[in-house]
Amino acid sequence: MHYTGSTADWGTIKKGSGNGDLICMEIQCSDGVFVSSPADFLEFDAATGTITGCEKNAEGEFIIPDEIGGVNVTGIGEGAFNNCVGLTSVTIPGGVANIGARAFYGCKALTSVIISEGVTSIGNYAFYRCESLTSVTIPEGLTSIGVRAFWRCGDALTSVTLSDSVTSIGEGAFMECGSLSITVAADNQTYCDIDGVLFSKDKKTLVAYAKDAIQSEYVIPDGVTTIGEEAFWGCTAMTKATIPKSVVSIGHYAFEGCKSLTDAYYSGTKQEWSQIDIDSANSSLFAAVIHCSDGTIINPLKIKSVNASVNTAENTVTVQASVDSYGLEGALKRANLYVAEYDAQGRLLKVTLGTKSQIKSLTFAFTAAIPESENYKIMLWDGNNVPLMDPIEDIAAIQ
Repeated sequence: MHYTGSTADWGTIKKGSGNGDLICMEIQCSDGVFVSSPADFLEFDAATGTITGCEKNAEGEFIIPDEIGGVNVTGIGEGAFNNCVGLTSVTIPGGVANIGARAFYGCKALTSVIISEGVTSIGNYAFYRCESLTSVTIPEGLTSIGVRAFWRCGDALTSVTLSDSVTSIGEGAFMECGSLSITVAADNQTYCDIDGVLFSKDKKTLVAYAKDAIQSEYVIPDGVTTIGEEAFWGCTAMTKATIPKSVVSIGHYAFEGCKSLTDAYYSGTKQEWSQIDIDSANSSLFAAVIHCSDGTIINPLKIKSVNASVNTAENTVTVQASVDSYGLEGALKRANLYVAEYDAQGRLLKVTLGTKSQIKSLTFAFTAAIPESENYKIMLWDGNNVPLMDPIEDIAAIQ
C-alpha cells in the first residue's frame, strides 16, 4: 500500500480494531517503508496500563512492549490474546504483574511463552488449549496459577518448572496435559514433585498427575492421605491405579473422565476402603474393580434408563440400558441379561444367558430368546448380581 505522507505521519494515524490486515502491511510512504511494531496490533487501556485486546491475525514471534505511548504495560487483560491462532511465541516483560483469565485462550500455534520476573499471577484458563506449547518456566516472584490455567494443552507440553515463590495452584491447572512432568524448586514451601507428579510439600496430598500419555498405570506413594480435586481428571489412557491404605479422602472429580480405568489396587481391606471419603463425582473410579487385600469390590451400577422391546419375527426380547457418564460404561459392560425358567411348582428348570452389544455411546442392548416355558423371569443384573430393573414375567405386557 502507498501513503502520500511520511512514515511519521502514518504512525500517528489511529487504526481501529478489525484492521489487522492493514496493520500487517508494509506501507510505502514518501520517505520510506513503515513497518508496524507489536504495539500497533494491541488495544491498550492507558489509564490502567492493561492490554485489552490484539488483532487476531497477529502471527509469529510476539514481544509485548514494556510501554505503549509512554505508559508502562502492567497487565494483560481478560481474553486479550484469545484465539490469536497465528502466534507462535510470546515474551511477557517483567513490568507485567498479572496475566488475566483466558488471556491466551485457544492460541493453538503457540509453542513458547517467556514469562519474565515481575509477573505475580496467571489467571484462570489463561493458556487453555494452547495445544502446541512445549514447556513453561514459572519465574521467581510468581505466586499464583489459576484454575485450569494450562488445561488441555495436550501431549506437546512436556515440562513445567515451578519456582519457590508459587504458593497457590488452582484445581485442574494441568488437566489433560498427558505427557507433562512437573518440577518444583527444592525451596518451595508449599509444593514438591515426586517423579514429575505434583504433591503438597508434606507429600500428603496428590495435587496433579498429568502423565497418562506416557504411562498407563500409576502407583500413589505410601503416606498420601488426600487425592486432590481433579488430580487425575481426563487421564483417558490410565488403566490401573494403586492406592495406599493411608488415603482417607478422594476429592471432587479426582478420577473423573478416566474412561479406560478398569482396576484400582488398594492395599487395605474392603472395610477400610468403605471408610474412605470419596466424593460422588468420581464415576470412573466407581466403575472400576477395586482389588483389596481381602477381596474385590465391584461397585453397584447406577442406570440412567432401561427399556424393553420384543422382536416377534426373531422371537427375542431386548433390554436397552443407558448410563449418563463415560466412567460408568465399563460397569455397564459387566451387566448381563438372564432368563430363568420354572416349572408349574416354581422350581427352577434352567437359566440362559443373553447376549449384549454396544449400540451407541453409553448405551448397551441385551438380547435373549423368549422362553418356551410359561413361567419365567427375564432379569438384568449388574456385576454384583444386583437387579437393574424389575424382572419381566409377561412378554405380552411389553408388546
